[in-house]
Parts: sequence; structure tokens; C-alpha cells
Amino acid sequence: MAVQRLRRRRVPTTPYARLENAAVAAVVSEGGEIEGRESGLYNPAPRGSVAKASASVGAFRSIAPQSPRPAEMLDTVTVKGDGMLSARDLAIHEYLVAAAYEAAYIASWQGTEREVVGQEVEVPMKGILAFLGTSARRAHVLKSVAALNRTSVSYSIPGGRTVTDVPLLVGWHEADAEADVVRFSLPSRVWWLLASQPSYAYLELAALATMTSRYGIHLYRHLALRMSRTRWDPMEPDTVLHYSPEEAAAAIGYDEAPMQVGRLTTALKRAVSDLKEVRRFRVEYAAPRRRAAKGAPISAFVLQIAMLPPQVETAKLGGIHKSAKPFTGAPDVPDLRVNSHVWDKASELARQQGRRIPPNHISGAWFGSLHEAYEGGPTDRDAARKEYRGAALLRAIRAHGPDRAAFSWFTEELTDPDLLAEFEGVERLKTMQEYVAAGEKARRIRLRDYRHGDRKQRAARLPKLTREQRFAKAVAKVEAGKAERLKRFADATVAELDVAYDGINDARRIADDFTRRTWRGDRLIELRLSHLVRDDIVTEVIGRYPASVDDLESLLSRPDIISGYRPIYDPTVEAPLVTGPRRPAFLPGSKPWEVVGGTTKEPSDDD
Repeated sequence: MAVQRLRRRRVPTTPYARLENAAVAAVVSEGGEIEGRESGLYNPAPRGSVAKASASVGAFRSIAPQSPRPAEMLDTVTVKGDGMLSARDLAIHEYLVAAAYEAAYIASWQGTEREVVGQEVEVPMKGILAFLGTSARRAHVLKSVAALNRTSVSYSIPGGRTVTDVPLLVGWHEADAEADVVRFSLPSRVWWLLASQPSYAYLELAALATMTSRYGIHLYRHLALRMSRTRWDPMEPDTVLHYSPEEAAAAIGYDEAPMQVGRLTTALKRAVSDLKEVRRFRVEYAAPRRRAAKGAPISAFVLQIAMLPPQVETAKLGGIHKSAKPFTGAPDVPDLRVNSHVWDKASELARQQGRRIPPNHISGAWFGSLHEAYEGGPTDRDAARKEYRGAALLRAIRAHGPDRAAFSWFTEELTDPDLLAEFEGVERLKTMQEYVAAGEKARRIRLRDYRHGDRKQRAARLPKLTREQRFAKAVAKVEAGKAERLKRFADATVAELDVAYDGINDARRIADDFTRRTWRGDRLIELRLSHLVRDDIVTEVIGRYPASVDDLESLLSRPDIISGYRPIYDPTVEAPLVTGPRRPAFLPGSKPWEVVGGTTKEPSDDD
């Protein structure tokens, strides 16, 4: 018997599948075909919001967004057009792709990805100018958009997907009284590459905006992909890469023919100098290799790559989400305030390097470093040469903010331990404890002066009260409270008594005590008792009594039992006038007070 296999329709149940389906639909709508679908779909999330960063030049440098690119758009990129694209043209293209990808990524989680993929995307002109920096002008952007419209590109990677001769984008500028934007659309094949990125690397947009040559952008793309799987390890040596002249020319996009090694060397050095703002790694141009013969040509160019410590924005936070973690560190003035999750990330980074450093130990050493910097230190020569100690630390805080400066200070300590070293000997440990204690004291004084800047002036302006004046002030406060209660008691039908938490919590014992009291009021007031029962506040009715304000105030003479009372008007409770004996219930002839229907009656045995 043959078994029939049922073919199920593919349902896009995840944002990854929805984004890929939208990209494939865009390709099919243009008459194209996709021979094979990707397996193991993955769309890496953008790091930092491009939209928020585009608010201003300062915001872009502060947020420093990063956008992922598939390997095909980084490895082998061939550009064809009427003229050479400049570094600004390529940088603007990367910015527009990043903005489009971010919009599509957010839409895929909302289920509206088809409104972005293959459609027109709008980017404010103000955002592009903020990306380029203070020297950029609108005319520069319009010129770059026109150059990108005239240029086609081919993306490929050995053994991977290939996209040939597609336009970089189709864009135009729209300006009126209400909007000043750049509208553009990406080719459907480019969306197909972006929709699934089994191999990818992040590009730092802030670093791209500072590059002055197209060779630097090509080299950055190449190295970003090549070093994407390499992680920072302070114990590992730098990576050394060797390139033949032909390989170096391909890496930096040098296409002049015939190739002249001298001009190639100049272009490579210029490309390396363009990478100085990259935060993930540092590139140095090393002496090239030559053959043994005198005057022999260059056989290989050498680049030395040093991985840099992760930034606080990209560092991993182990365990639960930061919003559920307990607070670590301590508060400080706004200019020096470091978020709690920074210390958690620092502790997790230390754990990845095989060290156990609690977050509060890190923050304690940080406060010591701040105190040391404000006091003009450090005095030790080795510590003074560090990049994040003394005056250099204060400059880093002003330039990059306390979060980034604190995390960079920690990674420097992790690389070259001093304050966070594993101490040997009692004297060294005692010195470090005094160092941390001095920093903590300085932090408290700094925070106190910030919160109460005029504390000393106010203390000097207000004379000290004498003992008699303090007593009179306390009596006046009590009388004011009594007057307020008396005012509210006039219309009250209920009096709610509060039992002190450390006093009697048995309502029956207090109710028995109340039946033995002589009440002097002329209205029956319902007395309720709020007391503690198994860590919970319970309010019970203990009876009705002809209580006056003086009766209730006399209860406050034992604050260890009754800590206060509140007159309350309850429209559902009556307070009728009463007549009769006002003697304790235990005396002959006395009757407990109980009112039913506005009259006084003696309770029966069934009550």
C-alpha cells in the first residue's frame, strides 16, 4: 500500500519567515524566480535605532547605530556606472539600506512587512545630514542620490547567493512646506539578500560617515566580514593578515589598470587610516613582505588586526533581563551617574574571561577612580599612563558619557589589572579597601551637595530652637491634629481605631476593655478596630458606644496600644442620640449599649 505524503502550505509563523516571504513576493512580482528557499532563516536585529540617532549629529555619535549586512553584500562587490562613486556616495547608500532594513525588521514583528519590503521608503533629509556630520550640505546629498541612481552593482560570495547588475537604488528628493525627505526603493533582489542572513557582519554607520576614500569603505566591509567571528580576548595575540597585491586590490576595490604597486600601496595606507573610528577592531599597516633579492617588489601586504573590547551597547548581559535584575552600584550626580546594568555587563564580561568579579566590587573601584581623578591622581606612574585614569578619565566622561567611559575603564582594568587585580598580601588589600572607602565617601558628599545644595545656607539662616520652643511646637502640632479630628467628628458616625503594630492585636481584649469604660458622649458611634493579623491589616466592628472626642483622645494616652483614630462619616451607619445610665457595664444596673432601629435595648441571650 502506497503512503501518500500531504504537502503543507508554508505558513510564515515567525518574523524571519514573514520577511523572507515578503522579499520573495517582491521578486516574483517583478517577474523573477527564486530557485531555492533559504533554510535556517535568521535576520539579525539592528543595534541602536537609526531613526532615533538621526535626530541630530550629537545623537548619531552618541547612539552609534550598527546595521547587519549579509556576506554577499560585503565579500565581492562590483560596481558599474558612469563614474566612480565617492566615499560619501557609498556611505549614504549604506545609511539608506540601514534605514530600510530597520523599518522592515520592525514591520516583520508587527506583521506589516509587505508595506515596507519592495515599497518606497521615506527618510528625512535632516537624518541624512545628521549622519554625515556638521560639514554636510543638502546639495551633497542630492548629488550622491543622483550618482547612486546611475550605478548598478553585483553581489556574490563563493558558494553562496549571487545578484548581478541590479541598481543600487531608485531615489529622489521631495521638498515642500511640510516635508523635506528622500524617497527611495531598493531592488527586490537586494531585499532577498537582506531577508535571510545566514552569514553576516555589522557595519558601524558612525564610522562609515567619517571615511574619506572609497577604498576605506571597501576595506572596512571586507574586514568586518572576515573578523565577524573573532571575539576580543585580552590573552590572545593580534591577528596578522597577508595579502598578495591582487588580493589587496580586490579588498579595497582598487580597479586601476594596469596595476601599479606604488599607487596600490598609497591607496591601502589611506584605506587603513580611514578605519581609525571603527570601534570593533583596530587596523595597523605593517611592513610589507618582499623577496630576498635587493630591490625586489612587494610579495605580500601585511595588516595587523587587534580586536577591541566590546562596547557597553553590544556587551552581553548574562542571565535574566536587566529590568528584572537587582540594583547594583550606587546613585551619583547626573554627570557621573552610571546605569546599574553597566556593572552587570562588566561582571558578565569578566566571567567570560575566567574571572569572578561581583558588580558592586567593580562600582566601588570606579568610585575610587573618580575620587582619585578629582584629587589630581593617580600618583603611580604605571596607572597614570593608562587611558582611563586621572584627568583622561574625566575627559572620556565628558566626551562619551559616564556609561561608555565606565565600561571602557573596566575593560582596560580587565586587560591590565590594577584596581581589580587579585591581591596578595594584607597590606595591598587594606590599601584597596581604603581606596574604595575614600571613593564611597566622596560619592556621598557629592550626591548630598547636589540634592541639598543650599543645606548649609538654610541651616545658618534658621536659628536653632530651644527645648521649650521644641516642646511648644510639638504641643501645637498635637492640638492642630486634635482640632482637625474634632471638626470631622461633628458629622462622624464611625470612629476607626488603629492598633500599634507592636501592641495588642486581639480585638476581643480591646472590646472587653471598652465595655468597662465610662463613655461621656450623647451619640452612639460605631467603633471599628484596624489591627494586624498574620501580616495583614484587618478592620472589625467591635460595637457602638456613646463616645465623645475626649473619650477617643484619652485612648491615645497609650500609643503602644492605640496609635490613632479617624472620624468617618458612613451614610449606612446611624448615630442616634442616647439617654440612660453612663456607667461601666460591670456595675449593678448597667446595660451594654446597643441600638436597634434608633432605640436602646438590652441584648438577648441569642445575641
